[in-house]
Amino acid sequence: MEESGSIGLDELLISRKDTPFMQEVDYVCISDNYWLGKDKPCLTYGLRGVCYFFMEVECCSKDLHSGVFGGTVHEGMADLVAMMNTLLSKEGEILVTGLSDSVAPLTPEEKASYEGIDFDVKDYASDVGTKRLITVRTRGRPSWPVGDTPHSHFTESRAHSATREPRPSSHGKSLGSSPSASCPTKRQKS
Repeated sequence: MEESGSIGLDELLISRKDTPFMQEVDYVCISDNYWLGKDKPCLTYGLRGVCYFFMEVECCSKDLHSGVFGGTVHEGMADLVAMMNTLLSKEGEILVTGLSDSVAPLTPEEKASYEGIDFDVKDYASDVGTKRLITVRTRGRPSWPVGDTPHSHFTESRAHSATREPRPSSHGKSLGSSPSASCPTKRQKS
């Protein structure tokens, strides 16, 4: 419901307040989450927020034609992909220095609480349409959503053309953070 701003929710609840079902309700809790399994709802607790980052690589001062300039200058998208390949290990662990420093270590109690979660790794992989997952993470880490493509986007300057070398190429990403984590703010231009 968060994506739509919960439009109409207050009015709906108020209009239904005299129904037998709603007369038995003391509290309403909205869980803006997906189910991990197929039989039990999931409630997220401990998510502090979302950190966003944006990278832009500019290879020259204007768009260039690849037939004339191809191979003579670095292409922004290739450099951007090379930079992105330094963010995560092949196992999906965050490699950005300092990003995970403020995340509290997983306690034995927290780890034990994950044991009873209704979550089948094979069903999950089948549902998302993959044969192999990077890793199965515990929910106490800020790195679960790092590889989600719905939270990721690439852009280039102006209209797309197979023969155009775009001046800027950019990538945006979001990362959920745990209660103890902080989102560092840095800007580096080189």
